Order: sequence, then structure tokens, then C-alpha cells
Amino acid sequence: MPIGILDEHPEWSRRLVAELEGRGLAVEKVDHASHAFDPHDRRPRYDVLVNRSSPSSHRRGHGSVLFYTEALLDHYQALGVPVINPVAAYRFEKSKALQAGLFERLGVRYPRTVVLNHPEHVRKVVDGFRFPVLVKPNVGGSGALIERFEDREALEMRTAALDFGPDGVALLQEYVEPRDGAIIRVEVLDGRALYAIRIVKRAEDFNLCPADICQTPAPGSDLAGCPVDARPGLDVTRYDAPDDVVQQAIGLARAASIDVGGVEYLVSARDGLPYFYDVNATSNFVADAPRVLGFDPFPAFGDYIVRVAGGGLRGDPMALRLGDTAPDFSAESTAGPIKFHEFIGDSWAILFSHPRDFTPVCTTELGYVARLKPEFDRRNVKAIGLSIDPVDSHAKWAQDIKETQGQAPNFPIIADPQKKVAELYGMIHPAHDEVYTVRTVFVIDPKKKIRLLITYPQTTGRNFDEILRVIDSLQLTDAHRVATPVNWKQGEDVIIVPAVSDEEAKGKFPKGWKALKPYLRLTPQPK
Repeated sequence: MPIGILDEHPEWSRRLVAELEGRGLAVEKVDHASHAFDPHDRRPRYDVLVNRSSPSSHRRGHGSVLFYTEALLDHYQALGVPVINPVAAYRFEKSKALQAGLFERLGVRYPRTVVLNHPEHVRKVVDGFRFPVLVKPNVGGSGALIERFEDREALEMRTAALDFGPDGVALLQEYVEPRDGAIIRVEVLDGRALYAIRIVKRAEDFNLCPADICQTPAPGSDLAGCPVDARPGLDVTRYDAPDDVVQQAIGLARAASIDVGGVEYLVSARDGLPYFYDVNATSNFVADAPRVLGFDPFPAFGDYIVRVAGGGLRGDPMALRLGDTAPDFSAESTAGPIKFHEFIGDSWAILFSHPRDFTPVCTTELGYVARLKPEFDRRNVKAIGLSIDPVDSHAKWAQDIKETQGQAPNFPIIADPQKKVAELYGMIHPAHDEVYTVRTVFVIDPKKKIRLLITYPQTTGRNFDEILRVIDSLQLTDAHRVATPVNWKQGEDVIIVPAVSDEEAKGKFPKGWKALKPYLRLTPQPK
């Protein structure tokens, strides 16, 4: 079956189609500006469907696409067709209100925002807003219908004539002046940051096109999409965004079920802090990428599509992986407010989740972890737990833990009633339980990299002795370029990694080694 590309724009998928057809693959571009489907027709038709629908379709006379897309995607998803950027991603793509809710839920910084569905509420909610303010339609596209107001008088004079867009919903939002007039877009593919670009633009210009730096076609033009060069007045360069901001962007894409897309933010000229303001599930990638980025992102996109079409492993939009930077967050805990990366500092950390307070398995686990504190201290490890219950519940539960296990928790327990951290770390597995977290363990090193992750079912208590064993192994291998064999314990022989030559090994391992095979050399554990 062919690869389906769902896109009503005549040009936006041209480069992607060329990439796929250049591999000899059958591609069908599905123009859903004029389309029909039969729910009774259960034929899947496509090996994979790549959703490239954009909310800006209504600005090109294709307004029906806005709402037809959800039904069409749902139809194919129900048939088992893999959909890249599925229904959930499209809903976030087309709703600025949902995006604001996502920013709030994940605890990222964003401009102050109120969502409203009638102009009369503008006057009612504007008190306390810092001017200038913006009025943004919930469904926009290419900066459409966004208006800026310098003061309250100007806003109130215009209120009755405001256009809230196709669904009659809008956002009143404080305008955050970007430092140096720049915005940054982090492009994400399959749970990884592909690149970031910095765009310097005029403050009054909100048109970025749905993923590219492009100009709106003039009437009568051939709708050429995004040209090779950015329009005059824009400076587009590759940018190394701060790692914590990149991880927040990845977390936003993950929580929005976006397989490929861009997350945009700016750094405030007033306070120097990053503010997220847009999440996009449409990626045309930057124009003239080899010149701007130093590489072409379309082959990577093509590889991903082929892998999904072939039934290969697909990055779980909720999954963190080994080597990822552990997402930073701020949260309340039994030890007071915590900023996670600051809490870790120069230590190792164990972050582990619990379905909820006052549960039997969790009670035994927290008591045991508390008794292990001397072992953690010896290894420079900080433990921190998480439950979706509030801090006062944790405090009451601690009394039961002390009474039944002989030791109250002597480490922070995060209160996550809104599930911000649980969603950020993929701790809720809906097919297992839609409400409560599973038992996850993340071991994080001083560089804030995830070195171990384990997921247990809710009914099985964790083996923290095994977790300590793994930490011993990780710390040993970091220090001495060794690996640890099956069932290894402290004091037993270790394996010299194959990358270390015999000549180099003579200097590193003065006690010598036993070579069972050239690639399997056992040596006493280094001190």
C-alpha cells in the first residue's frame, strides 16, 4: 500500500514527496480540501498516513479542512493505520487554548493568557494585564487575525469589531517583547530535537507560516509555498538553544502527541526568561536547510516515515529514553518547593513514582528506601519520590510508614495532584491505568542524563537492592572503562570493555586479566 500524505496545500509537501519517491516508494497525496470517506469502508488503504494538516487552511479558502481532518484521521486510526501526528496532535495544533492549557499543565513559562468566547468578556478580564496585549483567535494560522493593543482604551474601542476566527474563541494575552526581536523554533522528530533556528523579525509581524519562514502568496500567484530564501527583513540562523529549554520543548511535543513538529518560544527583553507561545504539528522545515542548518532534515523525516510504515519501532510520544536529559521541573514537595535540576546538583538521583498515598506496596517501598539512606549517601545519590496526592496527604502517610516500617521517609516526596511531572516523565500508562502512575524508576547522573529507567506494575514492589547494584555498576564503568557481567556484585571481577586495547589495559589494570576470548577479558574490580 502507498504512503499517504494528508495535505490540502498544493506545495508544502513537495520536498517530502520528492524524498520518498526518490527512494522508489509509492506515495499518494491526499487533498482533503475536497474529499469524502465511507465509515463502512474498512480497507486501511495506506501503510502509514502522514498528517500535514494546518489550521491556516481556512485562510486559503479551505475552511472545511479544520473540522473534517479530525473525523478523517480518527477513521484511519480506528482501522489500525499508523498516523504520524494523530488526532490528538492535530487538536493541539489548531487550538491555542489547548496549547495554553498544556503550558500550564507542564509548568512551562508562557505569557499571561485568558481564553474567552465573546467580546464582552474582554473588558471583564483585562484588569491586571500588562499592556501591550494581543487578541489571538483560538484557530489561527500564519499569524492570522492577531491584533495588538497598546493600552486599554484602544482595546475597548476595538472590542466589538474583534474577529475571533472560525470557532468564535480567542485568547487575550500579554505581549512579551522578544529580546533582539528574535524568536526560536525547536524542531522535534520522534521525541528528539532535530535542530533549532533563531528568527529575527519585526515585532508587529506574526506570520511565520505554519512551519517555514515564508511569505504569504500574492493574489494570483501559484501558491509556491515557502521560498528558498526568507522574506526580506528576516534573519534565520541555526541556533543552539539551552538544553533545559530544548527538553521543555520535547516534553511539550511529547505531551501533545506530536511525532514531528516545532515548538516556538522567545526570550523576554524585560526579564531575560524564555516564554513558550506556540506548538505546531506541521513541519515544512526551514527553507534552504543545507545552507542554514548544514544538513537536510528531510532524509531523517523520510527514515522515520519508512520505519513507521514498515511496522518498526516508533518513538512512544510519552517515552523518555536512556541518554536523554531528565526534564527539569518545579514542584511542591514534603521538603518545600523543589527545582529538580537544582535539587540534583552534583549528585546522582533516583526519581521514583507511586500510584498514590496510603497504599500497601508503596508503604513498604518508602520505608525501605528511607532505611537505605546511608547507602545512598555513600554513593552520592539523592532519592526523591512522587505521588499524585498533595503534600498534606504525604505528611499524614509518613506517620503510617514510620509505624509499620520502622522509618519515616527522610527524602522529599513530590506532590503532583495535577500530574504535571507524571505526564512530563510518562509515568501514566493509560492502557494500564488512566488515573494513577505506574511504578517507574529513573536513575539520573550529575550531568542530568537518564542512565536507568525501569517500570513496574502497580502490584509489584521494586527491588531497590538491584537499583543500588546498577548504580554501583554505572559509577564503576564511568570511572574505569569497564563493564559488569551477569549478576555482578560489588567486589567481583569486571570486564574490560573491547574499546580498550591490550596495550592500554596494561597501564589501566595492573593486576592483569584473564582472557576467555579476545573480546572477553576479566579483571579484578578496580578500587
